[in-house]
Amino acid sequence: MKPFSIRASVAAVALALLQACGGGGGGSKSDTDSGSTASSPEGTWSGTAVSRGSNYDVTLVVLEDGHYYGVYASGGVAQGLLEGDGSDSGSTFSSSNGRDFPFGNQDYVPFTLSANFTSKQSISGSAQYSGFNATFNGSYDASYDTPASLTEIAGTYSGSAGSLEGASDVVLSIMASGSFTGITSTGCRVSGSLSPRSGGKAVFNLAVTYDSATCGTGITVRGVAGKSGSRGLVFAGTQSDRSDAFFGFVTQP
Repeated sequence: MKPFSIRASVAAVALALLQACGGGGGGSKSDTDSGSTASSPEGTWSGTAVSRGSNYDVTLVVLEDGHYYGVYASGGVAQGLLEGDGSDSGSTFSSSNGRDFPFGNQDYVPFTLSANFTSKQSISGSAQYSGFNATFNGSYDASYDTPASLTEIAGTYSGSAGSLEGASDVVLSIMASGSFTGITSTGCRVSGSLSPRSGGKAVFNLAVTYDSATCGTGITVRGVAGKSGSRGLVFAGTQSDRSDAFFGFVTQP
C-alpha cells in the first residue's frame, strides 16, 4: 500500500506525534514522566534532512528521558517513522538503537544518531545507516511547552494510519476520559486510551489494542499522541518488540 498524504504541515504533524512520544514500545524508558534539565535536547525539532541526494521535511521529538520519535516526508506525503532511545552529554545527543520504519517497505532499517543542540533553539546532526548517512537541521517548536488536555481532543476524527505494511483510512471516536474506539477501511477495529503525560508538555501517552477477530492480531501498540493545529491529532507508537511501528493523522470535521 502507498504512504498516506499528510493534510497539515509536516512540522505540525510531527509536533503532535513526537511530542507525545512518551509511551514508546520495547520496554523503553519513555513511560517515565520526569522533567527536563536546563541543558536538554527535549522538545520538538522541525526542519529538513538530506539522504542519498533526496530532500525531506523532518520533525524529531525528543522526550525528557531521551526516547524519541521522528517523521520524515516528501512532497507532503509521509515516508516513514523514526524511533529510538538516546542520551545527551553537554550539547550532544546520540542514539545507538534507532529504527527507521519506511511505510510499505515490510521491514525496519537500523541506524545510529549523533547530533549537536542548543536547548530550545537548534539541532543538527546525522543518522548513520549501513552504506549511507542522512544529515538534518532543525529548530525548536515552542508549542511543545503547552500542556496536553483531554477535553480539547474529545470528538470524532477521520484520517489515515500506517505501518510497515502500508496505510488505510481510519475513523476514531475519543471520549473526554481519553478512551477511544476506531475502525479502519479494511474493517479492523481498535480500542485504546490517551492520557496526558505528567511533565506538563503537549504530549499524551497512547495505548492501542487491535481486535484479533477483525484485525487478525490482538497486539497492543504503545506510543504517544498530540494535537496538530486546532482540529487535528497525530499519533505514533511501536510494538513491544519494536518490529513494527504505527503512525496516524486524523482530523475533526
